[in-house]
Amino acid sequence: MKRILLLLALLALLLGGGIWWHLSHADVTVIINKGSVTPAVATPSLSPAPGISGKPAPTFPPTAPPDTALAARGDINRILQLPSPDHATTAGRLAPLVLDPEFPAEQRAEALSHLLNLSAGHEAEVLLPLVRDRRLSEEDCRAILDDALNQSADWQSEIYLAALGARTEPKLRARIREHLAFLTGGADLGDDPKVWFEPLVQAAAARSR
Repeated sequence: MKRILLLLALLALLLGGGIWWHLSHADVTVIINKGSVTPAVATPSLSPAPGISGKPAPTFPPTAPPDTALAARGDINRILQLPSPDHATTAGRLAPLVLDPEFPAEQRAEALSHLLNLSAGHEAEVLLPLVRDRRLSEEDCRAILDDALNQSADWQSEIYLAALGARTEPKLRARIREHLAFLTGGADLGDDPKVWFEPLVQAAAARSR
């Protein structure tokens, strides 16, 4: 009899310990509602996992557009490296860059510098169409006229006369007329290129004697 009672006591002790362990480890919340006790299963946590800040993922700015100056210089280098039968052909390929108003001014000047060097011996073929083109900027036209001062007087007469017929900027036209007057050794004959033609021819003939 005593053995039976001892076994029952041991069983009750084991059952009580098991219940206590289950309650102490269960993920439940006790809700008291008008005296009733209802176990409520806890909802999953929305907090970030250990080691994660929980901050939104960093955003990066969109890829910056290519540097315009670098892209323009790349165009110039590409043209200079293209196979070409002669320098005049390469200079002609650079001309559209010089005339393009969307091309950065610094790179237009660089393209024009190469063009002027490559046009040696082909000045009329390469440069006359440029100065007659209204897309040529005033600054680039001045650069062409300045470069012509290092050439013969005959070439200066030809390029300045062509520029007079194409340019509309008052200060530039005044400068062109001033130099044409110097070449002819006479007075300023105005803005009409046809008026200048014969005096320039006579001056060229006088220089050739």
